[in-house]
Amino acid sequence: SVQATNFTVHWLLKSFASDFSNVEIRSSLGKNVKLVDTPKSNSGGVPFYDTGANEVVWQVGKIQANQGVISSPIEAVFQIEAVPGVENVGTYMQLVGETFSKALDDFSGREFTNRDAAVTSALPDDITVGQQGGVVQP
Repeated sequence: SVQATNFTVHWLLKSFASDFSNVEIRSSLGKNVKLVDTPKSNSGGVPFYDTGANEVVWQVGKIQANQGVISSPIEAVFQIEAVPGVENVGTYMQLVGETFSKALDDFSGREFTNRDAAVTSALPDDITVGQQGGVVQP
């Protein structure tokens, strides 16, 4: 029988020497992955699920210069639930697609964008997961 597994996603934001506004983070959810519970944030708005785009979106607003450098980073936390399909057996399941961020540098007026790699059930940033951890089992 197929079992759902819950994962907690943490998005951390830092700013080096610039104030930013219109900060937005977004990432699509993998196939058979859904947002569960209520997202949380220590600053700005909280992430929400955009059903039309199948994305989790976090409209942060402003980040002060050196936020996360000389103070705590801005953080959002949300939970997802993944139910693997037969196509995932023996592989890693995509949980969250590439994460895209954009922000306006308040000093220069330039828009900055960035992207981060997709996250699979391999969980490369989680030291508690072993080498073959996260492979979908039959």
